[in-house]
Amino acid sequence: MGEVVKECIDSFIMDINHAIDWKYLKSRRMLKKQVNEIIFQIDFYSSKYNDNSRIEIRSECRVWCRRYDKSLTIKSGIANISFLPEAGYWWDIQKENSRENTFQSIIKEIHTKVLPIVEEMEKDYNSGLRELVYRYGFNAFSNSIQFIDEVLGREEAFQAAGEYSKNFSEMERNILKRFARGECKLVNERNLHYMIENQLITV
Repeated sequence: MGEVVKECIDSFIMDINHAIDWKYLKSRRMLKKQVNEIIFQIDFYSSKYNDNSRIEIRSECRVWCRRYDKSLTIKSGIANISFLPEAGYWWDIQKENSRENTFQSIIKEIHTKVLPIVEEMEKDYNSGLRELVYRYGFNAFSNSIQFIDEVLGREEAFQAAGEYSKNFSEMERNILKRFARGECKLVNERNLHYMIENQLITV
């Protein structure tokens, strides 16, 4: 990666961090905030096609629990949300006007969807956890049903499992039945195993 590209991306991330004041891990291109055992991290990724005439990035906020692992893994991850442009997959930060538009768009996403949960969690931890589980925008298929069950209780876990599975099609339910019998593999098996083994959903 060229030095101009690197400096442009690093400068952009620093501007984001100045606006939210989290911990900046420059070598990992990550902004990080910890509330008790919950870690919020905003990651930035660079397009492999970047050069001095084209600088594109993408970004997402991933949330994980230190009780499950000491770093972000499949085991520890509990939720995520991607900050995507209206069209396409990459944000353009090469030109001044597109850089500013990208900055404003990502900051708006963070202020709208992430910071209210962090702030609520700092005021009332359990209330903040509920916000994390149910607030619109975070990917329900990444939420850890086990975490909800252990932290918020079985009733909340039933509700979350119901939300998780309510839109399963008949075909998906048939696949889930095969999965429960050990006949196939699925994405996010940890959640599905947990819900089936703890009878949070009926297959």
